[in-house]
Amino acid sequence: MSTLTRSLATDFGGNINERKLHDEIEANTNIITAFTAVRVDYPDTVYLYFGATPTAGEITELDTVVIPAHDSTRPNEITEIDNVGVGDQANYFVSTTSTTYVELKRYIYNSRKKLNKIVLALWVDSGTVGSVRVVNCVNDAVVVERTDITSTDETAYDLGTLTNLPMNGNQRLRIELKVDVGTIYMSALANDYS
Repeated sequence: MSTLTRSLATDFGGNINERKLHDEIEANTNIITAFTAVRVDYPDTVYLYFGATPTAGEITELDTVVIPAHDSTRPNEITEIDNVGVGDQANYFVSTTSTTYVELKRYIYNSRKKLNKIVLALWVDSGTVGSVRVVNCVNDAVVVERTDITSTDETAYDLGTLTNLPMNGNQRLRIELKVDVGTIYMSALANDYS
């Protein structure tokens, strides 16, 4: 096996679609050496795995034809987790009356993909304001926080700009909620990857 490394920023302009790149390399008739996989290690390293060492001509073809022509567009990959609560179908949500942050859900984040945003379905009792934050379980750093949850109807809230994301493989994030008075509710989660 042989591995080539390339820069996500320099060679791919910061955008890559691993599935398409894999297909583009395999479809190129000037690259004969068996190509096995693409892996991106964010923030900047792209690993290209071959069954044997590619020839100089194949590397030139890769760098001058395949990578510059790479089509990184893709439909959004949405991973939804419905029914985040436990119990029967009537209890399809989680809630809290806590006035300080309390953990209500943990989930696995695949850091090999770029997580663009987190969207939660949230609502609160009338006349109150709720808050939500997502925390990196590795170092307890806040990834994103939103403090303006006021809808009394189930509403999809984009939590905003993400920071402090774990960077190595599958990592855990936890969702914490709090409310001024009354109750805050959460029923679904969606992550937008690219």
